[in-house]
Amino acid sequence: SPLPMQIEAGGVGRLPEVVEVTAYRVVTEALAVAVGRRSSGMEISARVSVDRLVLRLRDIEAPGMGPPQVGATIPVRIADRVGAAGGEAAWELVSSGGARLRVELPCG
Repeated sequence: SPLPMQIEAGGVGRLPEVVEVTAYRVVTEALAVAVGRRSSGMEISARVSVDRLVLRLRDIEAPGMGPPQVGATIPVRIADRVGAAGGEAAWELVSSGGARLRVELPCG
């Protein structure tokens, strides 16, 4: 089924290949988690701050859906992938429902 998304990435141009590939894989894995959980939507934002790409993804919880397993296989894979590119990832539950992922990748 379709997953409603809100995407904001104004002003982000081309980045080093390792950053672009890592960001793409992070987003696709996060979307797969959201679809598998039958989330009601996904919010994605990307911006460059100084010499880092900052990604913020929010999995919006569908009514009656349980919380994601923070520390489960997918979040760990995302953290490993980001770490291999020299970045940092933080995954947290949101009190209003769903989960939020923040990723920072070095661009310089």
